[in-house]
Parts: sequence; structure tokens; C-alpha cells
Amino acid sequence: MKLLKNKKILIFLILVLILGISFSKKNTKRENKKPTEVSTAKDLLKMDQEMYSFKVEGFGKTKKVQWELEGGSANIIGDKINIKDLKAVYFGDEATFNLTASSAVYDKITQDIELKDNVIGKSSDGGELITDYAKWNSVSQDITTDSKVTVKRENLICRGRGLIT
Repeated sequence: MKLLKNKKILIFLILVLILGISFSKKNTKRENKKPTEVSTAKDLLKMDQEMYSFKVEGFGKTKKVQWELEGGSANIIGDKINIKDLKAVYFGDEATFNLTASSAVYDKITQDIELKDNVIGKSSDGGELITDYAKWNSVSQDITTDSKVTVKRENLICRGRGLIT
């Protein structure tokens, strides 16, 4: 199914973006907390950090925008990057794919991505996928969920529980 293939590509692009975020973060001061001494880049990556309202674009070989990713905020705590109000767009050759989720968690160790709450994927060719949770596994590159899933396309609506791509 073209919708699921595009979703895999978009989630991969989100992974690339999150890796970029982890290297371009900004430390926020917290009340009643002493500043942490940073002597190496490794120490910096261990600190809790936060970023607000960001947008990143990726370009293809033709120097056209291939994907966009926006977030309301990103909170980096240890090996996890928590993203709020995720909006992503992948501009494919045959269709455009939009993905939104209320929150997402990227694990820097496993490189897996969890999409949570109001996960909606829409393709410009009329496909739509709706669930409350989905996880992209970086090793297998599969998208899975045990949650309720609705897939819509033209005059077809399919509802079920669970999905493996």
C-alpha cells in the first residue's frame, strides 16, 4: 500500500531530523537548579535541554524541498527526545504525505520513534490512516501498533486493531 510506504519514508525522515535536533539543542535554565559544568560535548548531550517551535526542511538531489518537519517543542532528557505537536510532510514523486501526532518520542540509542495521541497520516491521493499510537522500528523499518486503526481510501473505510507494515 502506497500510504504505508510513504509513511515509512516520512518516519525515516523524522528520525534524521531528530538526530539533527539532538546536536542543535539549547539548554534552558530551571529555577532552583544550579548550572551544570560542561567540559565536553558528551557532557552537553547528557543535560536536559528544550527547544521551542522549530521547523526543518530536507532537500532532494534537485534542490527542491523533499520533506518538512515542525514541532511545538522538543524536550531532550537523557537518551529520549520528546516532541510535542509534530507535523511532517513528505513530498513524493507520486503523492504528498502529511503526518501529525500530538507527541512523539525518539530513542537516541535504538533510533526507534513512537508516535502518540491523534496520529493521522494523509496522502494527497486520498489515503488516510488514523490511530492513537504507532512505533517505527529502526532495525526492521516496520511500523507497528496494537491500538485501534482506521484506514480510509476513496469509498472504503477499514477499522481494526493492530497494524504491521
